[in-house]
Amino acid sequence: MLKFLLFLVEVIAAAEVFNIIVICVLSIIVIACAVVFVKSIIKISWSIYKSVYYKSDKFNSIKKNISVFVNDCNELNAYIETLKNKYIDNMEYDNTPIILNKNIGNWNFAREHIDSYNNNEHVYDCSLSVFKNAREHPFKYICKYFNIQADEETIEYFENMLNDYSSIEQGIVLLQMKYNDLIESHKEDIPYFIRKYDSKQLEYKLNFRKVNISREYIMSYTFRYISAGGNSGQSCTIEFDVDTISSFIEYIYNKINVTRSAKYQRQLMTPRLREYIKERDNYTCCKCGISIRQEPHLLLEIDHIIPIANGGLTEESNLQTLCWRCNRSKGAKIEY
Repeated sequence: MLKFLLFLVEVIAAAEVFNIIVICVLSIIVIACAVVFVKSIIKISWSIYKSVYYKSDKFNSIKKNISVFVNDCNELNAYIETLKNKYIDNMEYDNTPIILNKNIGNWNFAREHIDSYNNNEHVYDCSLSVFKNAREHPFKYICKYFNIQADEETIEYFENMLNDYSSIEQGIVLLQMKYNDLIESHKEDIPYFIRKYDSKQLEYKLNFRKVNISREYIMSYTFRYISAGGNSGQSCTIEFDVDTISSFIEYIYNKINVTRSAKYQRQLMTPRLREYIKERDNYTCCKCGISIRQEPHLLLEIDHIIPIANGGLTEESNLQTLCWRCNRSKGAKIEY
C-alpha cells in the first residue's frame, strides 16, 4: 500500500511538471503571437499614417512652396551626372584606391575576368620587374606604358579633368547640405517621425532626385602581373582622384620644362589656384553676379575666358569664377 501511495505521488509530481512545461510553452507562443500582432498593427498604422500625411494639404503645400528650390537642386544633380558621364564610359572595371596592391593569384580562378581586363585600355599586363617599378614610380610608368605624352595637350586634358572632378565632389557635398538645410527649415512643418524614420521616402515624395555618391567616374590605371605558371599574381591600381591629378599635372609640367627652354612657363590648374581665383572674385559669379552670400551652398567653378580649345591659357588673367549655371550655358564659347 505504501509503495502504491508513493507511486501516485510520483505520477502527480510528474504531471505537475508536465503541466508547468506545457503552460510555459503556451505562454511563450501567446507572447510571440502578441508581439507579431503588435508589430503588424504598428506597421499597418505607420503605413496608414505616412499615406495620410503624404496626401495631406499640409504636405502638398510644403511641396509646392519648395518646388522651385527642388528643381534647381535636381538641375545641379543632373549637371554633376553629366560631368561624371564624360569619364564613366572609359571605366570598364571596378576602381580601387591609390595605390592598391592586390594578390590576384590562381590563373584559373581569375580567368573569368581576363577578357574584360584585356579589353580595357587602362589595364596593362606586365613583367614582374615592370610591376615593381610601376609601384615605385607610378607616373613615369603610366606615361610609358599607357602612351601618355608629356605635352600641352596632356596638361590641358588633365586640367579639365581636375576642374570636373572638383566640381563633382563639391557639388555632391553642396547638394546634401542644401537638402539638410531645407529639411531643417521645415522641421516644424514635417513630423519628427517622418524626418527621423522615413527620410528616403520623404526625399522621394518631395521630388528630390537621388544623389549618386559612387566614385565610379574616377579614372584609374592598373598594372597587372601574373606568373608564367598562373599560380600567383599581383595588381597595382593608381586612382586619379583630385589630389593625384594635381600631382600628375605637375609631373607632366616638370617633364616639359626639362625638354624646353627656361622661357617656358605657365600656371598650372591646381586646387590652390582654383581657390585663389574664387577668393579674388569674392566668391561671386562674374557673369550673373550671384555669390555665396546670396546662395550659401552655391557651386562655383573656374572658367577659361578664352577656352583652351581656342588658344586660351591657364593664367590668372584668363580665368574667372562662374556659377555652375552660367558655366553650363557658356560651354566652350568666347563671350565678350
